[in-house]
Amino acid sequence: MHTKTHSLIANVLVGDNPLATPLNISISPDEKFAYITNFGFSSQPGKTVSVIDTKTHVVIATVSVEDNPSTIAFTPDSKIAYILNTGNSNFPGNTVFVK
Repeated sequence: MHTKTHSLIANVLVGDNPLATPLNISISPDEKFAYITNFGFSSQPGKTVSVIDTKTHVVIATVSVEDNPSTIAFTPDSKIAYILNTGNSNFPGNTVFVK
């Protein structure tokens, strides 16, 4: 969304699981990429993070992670992302995925 005009710039499809939904968005400190966690349900957990180029508004990568990624934190130089996985009833969420 354009913050001055409040108009839609792009509509970007994320994730690779039809039952997964985008949960959180994090912008890398260098502001080049937006990272979206794709969250699901116990029967079909989300297992990906979508990476969007902030200039082109295009998904440039869909990264496989553990069940139900929820939040992302970055190192100040944007080189490493830490992804918290909340898991599901069959796989407890006790992992942090490092990319």
